[in-house]
Amino acid sequence: MFDVTTTRWQLALPYTLPLLISTSLAIAVTIFVWRRRMMPGARPLTALSIAAAVWSLAYALEIAATPMPAAIFWARVQYLGIMTLPVAWLAFVLEYASLQHWLTRRNLALILIVPTLTQIAVWTNDYHGLIWPQIQVNTEGHFPILDFDHGPAFWTCNIYAHICLASGTLILLWRFLRSQRLYLSQIAIFLIGAMAPWIGNGLYVLNLTPWPGLDLSPFGFTFTASAIAFGVLRLRFLDVVPVARDIVLESINQSVIVLDDHNRIVDINRAAQHVIGCAAADVIGQPIRQALSRWPKILDRYYNVVELNEEVQIEIEGRTLILDVLISPLRDRDGRLRGRVIVWHDITRRKQIEEALRQRNDELMALQQILMVAKDQAEAAHRAKSTFLAHMSHEVRTPLSAILGSTDLIRLDLMRRGQSLYQEELDAIRVSAQHLLAIMNNILDLSKLDAGKMPLHIELLSIEALVYDVMQTAHPLAARNGNTLTVTRAPDADLMVSDKTKIRQALLNL
Repeated sequence: MFDVTTTRWQLALPYTLPLLISTSLAIAVTIFVWRRRMMPGARPLTALSIAAAVWSLAYALEIAATPMPAAIFWARVQYLGIMTLPVAWLAFVLEYASLQHWLTRRNLALILIVPTLTQIAVWTNDYHGLIWPQIQVNTEGHFPILDFDHGPAFWTCNIYAHICLASGTLILLWRFLRSQRLYLSQIAIFLIGAMAPWIGNGLYVLNLTPWPGLDLSPFGFTFTASAIAFGVLRLRFLDVVPVARDIVLESINQSVIVLDDHNRIVDINRAAQHVIGCAAADVIGQPIRQALSRWPKILDRYYNVVELNEEVQIEIEGRTLILDVLISPLRDRDGRLRGRVIVWHDITRRKQIEEALRQRNDELMALQQILMVAKDQAEAAHRAKSTFLAHMSHEVRTPLSAILGSTDLIRLDLMRRGQSLYQEELDAIRVSAQHLLAIMNNILDLSKLDAGKMPLHIELLSIEALVYDVMQTAHPLAARNGNTLTVTRAPDADLMVSDKTKIRQALLNL
């Protein structure tokens, strides 16, 4: 270890100043990105920016610090940033490219094995020399700096860092080739920023630097930090990233076309490509009149419309489609119109279902009207039937009563004269008339029952007299058929309270 009180500092501004600028930019990016840490890729980008700041600052302190133990201490501190940066870069690219499902705990543990072993080797280098077999002070320049020989552990961690950087760069290149023009500037900035540390590190490892022993990698990260800062502040890549486009635009059923202020297509999703019958590569950058040339009437109607929401009917390959069209303006922060977003959804099926339901509803309404008329007719017929039965019963009972009365008078007259002529015929007439009268009474009661009216006439009556009357009516009918009618009653059963007519009818039915 070294004594802090004995540490001396040399300015070495030509080298330390760019490193301090890089540190400042990385810290500024860290603060800015941390405030947006819920965005995709923000957390690993924060770690990347912190790692770049640690590397640049520690390297600046290594160059500025003397004697050699103090400089070696800061060289060791650099590795906290050196080995964190490629891992953070790879994690950031995976999240930015919507491949975060690869960042499982198991995979992260495997990725961090080499950086962890490298940190142990750096801080214990005095015992094995696997990182720096020999460390010297190079005094050929304007100021002394450390000159390191590199051991096998250094080359292992260097190769590993390049693998992480290369993997992230290839993923970004893959996104670059697949992305729409709306996002090319974002990914291009990252690709340019990623190349700078490669160039600086390659010159250092191959001893091609103009200043022997000087590692240009942190200077490359000065450019990387500047590129990231530009992307954050100018392109606002954390607010809209390609993964958001993939999730939002490509997963919805609605067709989406984005136009610039010159009515050129700058983005289009798969649903819209399917409708217009063109691939994205064929229409992006082209005027919308060229892409939608098959529908000149639609173009003329909406070409200069900035904001709209209505239903449109079009013909495509002999099919009639009904579309719900939404046009929204795209404005910058100053309120100036920069383009439009056109979103449409095929509602043909929904309209067909709505029309079928409307027709079925009309049919049901017509059927309901028919049923109402039939119901009214049935109720009217029922009322007519009840009225007819009531009138018929009354009209028939009157002559029947006359027949019974006349029959009784004839019988009395014959009995007074002592004659038995026509006695049986008169009895038959009387029985038939009473039977017909009973039927008429039943019909009258049914008509009252259908009308919902069945009055009861409650009175005190003699059971013996009632049964005798029923016996007189029913006995001839029973005797005619050779039956014997026997009545058995309790000795004390004489009086009851009820409707005499209903009881008599019930006994007659029995």
